Amino acid sequence: MSSASGRLSARKWQHRSHHFTGALSHPGVRNSLVSLRSLIQQPVKVTTPSGANADEQEEVGNLVDVVVASTESPYPPVVAMVLRVENHKVRLEANWVERIDANGVLLKSLPKNLPEFSRRQGELLLAKDLLDRQLVDVDGVNVVRATDLYLAPLLGRMCLVGTGDHGWWSRYWPHRLSKKNQSDIYGRIIDWASIEAFPAPDTEDGIRIQVAHRGLRKLTPAELADLLEKLDRLGRMELLDNLRPEKAADALEEMEPDKLAALLREASADRAASLISSMEQDEAAEALRDLEPEEQEAILEHLPARSAESISKLLAYPEVLAGGFMNPMVVEVSPDDTVEQVRQKLIGLGDHRHDIDAVAVVEDGQLVGDVPLFDLVTAAPNTRMSELITEEAPTTVDVDAPVNEVLERLVDSRASSVVVVDGDNRPVGRIMADDLIDSLRQGLRRFYVPRFLR
Repeated sequence: MSSASGRLSARKWQHRSHHFTGALSHPGVRNSLVSLRSLIQQPVKVTTPSGANADEQEEVGNLVDVVVASTESPYPPVVAMVLRVENHKVRLEANWVERIDANGVLLKSLPKNLPEFSRRQGELLLAKDLLDRQLVDVDGVNVVRATDLYLAPLLGRMCLVGTGDHGWWSRYWPHRLSKKNQSDIYGRIIDWASIEAFPAPDTEDGIRIQVAHRGLRKLTPAELADLLEKLDRLGRMELLDNLRPEKAADALEEMEPDKLAALLREASADRAASLISSMEQDEAAEALRDLEPEEQEAILEHLPARSAESISKLLAYPEVLAGGFMNPMVVEVSPDDTVEQVRQKLIGLGDHRHDIDAVAVVEDGQLVGDVPLFDLVTAAPNTRMSELITEEAPTTVDVDAPVNEVLERLVDSRASSVVVVDGDNRPVGRIMADDLIDSLRQGLRRFYVPRFLR
């Protein structure tokens, strides 16, 4: 598990400037921006019917919310509005709107009947679902709060094109995009195409809100970990739900231990177990160490029996001993196995490819050799494993070996991993060089580090 020092690049948030991409790169769009906060609760007007003064307008109600379609488009189009008319919330379809600008909402005409508002499948209410909520700026790799949202016309339709985190004061003094403050506001508006939103998944109408999160795919595990640490509970769980299990596991492994422990505590036991089960067992054990014994037990009860047993064994060792941070995944083969048989066995272990650099040759339960993968690749298929065992003893450490001893064994042998053995020389785990580096980064204890590694 990496520490903050291992994620410096992910900590350096990109600074937003006046350089725009996407829809906001077009001056016409920027000059047409309309602040959602400046519209909410404002009167909605309709032009007086033909025969009267053309400039005269009549108020029909107040704007409560703006409805957009949660489509595949990076800029969701406005499809309707929620108005308050005589203490009733009604639905007004967008095709009745003449224009939306800094002066407010003007209708072409007013339909005879305005139905009570009800949300339809695939719709988002901007004020209710997104305003003041946390959003993920994928391009900037940051978490922002949507203190305002911005609309603008695109290809003949009014669309959601941006958001801005302008501070708490913007809630009480909503922005009007005048010539005077445009320049300052522009520098803090983020193009909606780079935003991932996490609205509450269910509504009071029983409709489940689903939002595509394709932008998350391009983020690294370290960047995702930073976002998980900054998001609130709802956002964290929604983000994890939209990641592939292996990527979610990688992101969790990059989180700071205390933040990961908090995430597991706020999840239900079965949900926490689901997250833990996608991690390597040594990483899963490390994630559980900061929890109380009863919390650990509750999560382990929801894991498959074999996984729970393996993780429990790791937790039984102090984290500064080899048994506490080894990976119990060891590929064991017989001296009589052929290279081809071992290759076939490895094919079925693709999910563990990052934790396998050699195979342990075991006879009568005891370790007799440790054959690197390179030797397997270069050997003839019918070669027996006994023929690949060298006279040099395998690089091993006892299960109770402290971290500094593991480090010294790796340095002395120039190996990429060491096999962890018990008192009877039976292999019980393997420690890769990167596992050791992770332990060093965590600063588990002060111990000797060779000078050339300082």
